Amino acid sequence: MDPAASLLIAVLGSAMSLQLAGMARGGKRPLNRQISLFSGAFVLGSGIWSMHFIGMLAYSVCSSARYDPLVTLLSVLPSFLASWIALVLLAQKEVSTWQLIISGISVGAGIGVMHYSGMAAVHTSLVLRFEPVMFGVSIAVAVVLSILALWLRFGLLINNRFGQHEINLLSGAVLGLAISGMHYTGMEAVRFLPNPESE
Repeated sequence: MDPAASLLIAVLGSAMSLQLAGMARGGKRPLNRQISLFSGAFVLGSGIWSMHFIGMLAYSVCSSARYDPLVTLLSVLPSFLASWIALVLLAQKEVSTWQLIISGISVGAGIGVMHYSGMAAVHTSLVLRFEPVMFGVSIAVAVVLSILALWLRFGLLINNRFGQHEINLLSGAVLGLAISGMHYTGMEAVRFLPNPESE
């Protein structure tokens, strides 16, 4: 149930943030635009963060584990900042291909940094290590799917065949897959090794 719930959180948060980015893009008052951008960044950033820790409930470690409260709370900052940068770029009246790519890289990097800083909050009697190839693949999954989600959103807007809600839901689903795909690919990179100094 936890993987399904984590995916649902990621998709809903992504779709809502894209909806708010659209509101900021069409807004005429600067204050309203900033409120929409901040709200969108908060929704997407907290969606990434929530997805990670809900997904962690599905992961079983044969050891006692606890989370460092401060590191856990601070791990939301990378996803929030990356989301804010991306939404500011996407809220422009004209969005170029490079802006889409930079926005996708920003969101993908934010997802990755949030995930691995969240993993740094885990304290167990085991030693935490990451397999380099899967680590790289997990970052690539986040970046490529984030770019695809944003490209879909703006490509479908230009196409005029779909309504705003359908476009946000479809591109939100792809962005949600970027978030959850990165998480579960990243978990494939995790290696918990025995700690010689532990009892």
